[in-house]
Amino acid sequence: MDFPTSLQRIAHVALPARAPDMRSVLDVANPLIVAFATLATLALLARVGVPRVSHAVASLALALNGSAHARWLNLGLWPALSYVRAARALAAHVGRTAGIGAGAAVLDVGCGLGESLRLWLSAKFGAASVVGVNASVGEVRAARELLGEDTRAEVVCADGAALPDKLRGGTFDAVVSVDACYHFDTRERFLRGAYDALRPGGRFAAADVVSACGAPSLAVRAQRAAFCAIAGIPPANVAYGVAGYAQRLREVGFEDVLTEDVSEHVLGGFAAWAARSESRGVRIAGRFIRAMRERAAVSFVVVRAVKPDGGEL
Repeated sequence: MDFPTSLQRIAHVALPARAPDMRSVLDVANPLIVAFATLATLALLARVGVPRVSHAVASLALALNGSAHARWLNLGLWPALSYVRAARALAAHVGRTAGIGAGAAVLDVGCGLGESLRLWLSAKFGAASVVGVNASVGEVRAARELLGEDTRAEVVCADGAALPDKLRGGTFDAVVSVDACYHFDTRERFLRGAYDALRPGGRFAAADVVSACGAPSLAVRAQRAAFCAIAGIPPANVAYGVAGYAQRLREVGFEDVLTEDVSEHVLGGFAAWAARSESRGVRIAGRFIRAMRERAAVSFVVVRAVKPDGGEL
């Protein structure tokens, strides 16, 4: 089936003739949006309640990593010699930002297929224990298989926006989320859970997506809405930018908030790498990411915040 052609026709039928601006937006965006949906929608639908990692997710991981020996799924921090190195570099940047070090207890929310958990336990960071959280039954199983019999690691199947009470007892030195928490419904609920999970003085760090413009045009709003629908992002999570993110962290109770815009090194870098990929699906994803960035719809940021030493508010 020719997905772009079929869905373009549906869009043109559904849109009223009196909305030429909206229609012109979709004329430009649909070849990218609809093509990316073929890959992304299958992967997202397969993440809920499936006992094994779906073929779509497994195929995506293989296309990105180049072999079954690595299972990274983030956009990466570029430049890098390979996708695996870029993906590891993005996770490592978040880990350093969170201050993960020897003996740390780490909560990783949205841990994918488990590669970041393995990184925190490696000699590079030296964490004493890690708990990964993922809403997908299949991905939780895959992460557990990756970690094997390592007693320092636990992987929990749960919603990142509704962390279980057992994880919210204020015992973790670091709470991290690598290229994941913009999916949580909503991010604010996740931030409150992260705050509760940290010990006093503990750090939160995330690689995340926010709005890139304060008052977006109709064209940008249309593309952002399509982006959110395809990628499974609650619109509320990209309704504000870096300043709004920092404000929400402070409202939860965090202090010493720092933000870093890494859009060029993540969105731009991934798009450039994906354009050279042998995988058609990866090339399509890269075109979509590039289009979204060039239209200033979203920014990719790394954020850090500290729970005050004074304990609970």
